[in-house]
Amino acid sequence: MAAITYDIAGVHFASQTELAKRVKEELAKRPRDVVFLSRFFRDIVNQHHPEVIAAGQESTGEFEILTWGEQERRGMKTARKFRGGIVVRSRFMPLDQWQDVTVYPWRRGTFRGACAEALREKMNQRLPSPTDLDKCAVTRCPQRGRRLEYHHITPTFATMFAQVWPLITEEERATRFEYNKFKKGAVSLEDFIPDDHPAILALAALHESNTWQWLCRQHHVAAP
Repeated sequence: MAAITYDIAGVHFASQTELAKRVKEELAKRPRDVVFLSRFFRDIVNQHHPEVIAAGQESTGEFEILTWGEQERRGMKTARKFRGGIVVRSRFMPLDQWQDVTVYPWRRGTFRGACAEALREKMNQRLPSPTDLDKCAVTRCPQRGRRLEYHHITPTFATMFAQVWPLITEEERATRFEYNKFKKGAVSLEDFIPDDHPAILALAALHESNTWQWLCRQHHVAAP
C-alpha cells in the first residue's frame, strides 16, 4: 500500500510519519500562552481536520499553546480534562471564536475509545475531589493535593465501561451523540452526553461499592 503523502504550507511530506515529526518539532519550538501565527498549523487544520471542514469553519492562522497553569488561570474545562497537558487553540471564522483543536487530525481513534474517555470525564465530575491533605497512595511519593487522580482498583474503569457500553444506542454511536466541535461552551464529547443517560446512571451505581485510591498523574499512568 502506497504511503499517504501531504502538501502543507508549500512543503511536501512523503509520509504521515514525516509530517507528524514536523508537527512535533513545531509544537516544541512555539511559545506558550501567547498568540502566534502559523501557516503550517493553519493548513493542517483547514485541509485535514474533518470536524472543522464539516462545520464550514476555517482557522485564521492565529494559534496559542496553553500550559496547564494558564488553562487553570482562565478557568478552562481542559485544565481538569487533560490533567496537566498542553492545549492547542486557534481562532476560527466565520464563527469568530477561539476553539481547542488538534494539529494531528489524522489520529482518530474509535468511537468506543472516545466514549470511554467521555464517560470517565462525566463520572469524574461526580467523584470525590482531593484535598490539600490527601496524598498519593504510593509509598514515599511526595505528591498531594489537587493534582491527585481517582484510581479505580476493583473493578477497573475498563470493566465498568464494558458493562455500560451496551446502553449506548446504535443511533448515539452513529451520530457520536450529535457532537459538534463548534457548539458554544462545548469542549469535547462528554459535553453532549446527558447527565441522566442510562450509561451514566449505571456507572454511578457501580461506583457505590468499588475500591479506589488517590494516585499522582505519574503513578496513575503506570498503574495496571
